[in-house]
Amino acid sequence: MSVEDVINYKPSEEEDYYALLSCDESATVEQITAEYKVLALQYHPDKNEGDKEAERKFQQLKVRSLLFLYSRMVERAT
Repeated sequence: MSVEDVINYKPSEEEDYYALLSCDESATVEQITAEYKVLALQYHPDKNEGDKEAERKFQQLKVRSLLFLYSRMVERAT
């Protein structure tokens, strides 16, 4: 995924970032951050050496979190 892909990203209806982070839409920034940290630590490659599934989930978490934050920033700016 390129920077241009991120900039032009439009979230789809199927993507539920709150569910990915085990939060609901009324979650505070602090709650979302805490859930992200729990999942990031759980799937971090240093804690799961050689586990390709954990590595995939960690990368997915990072990318989806970035896309979620970007889409929220754009939404608030408009």
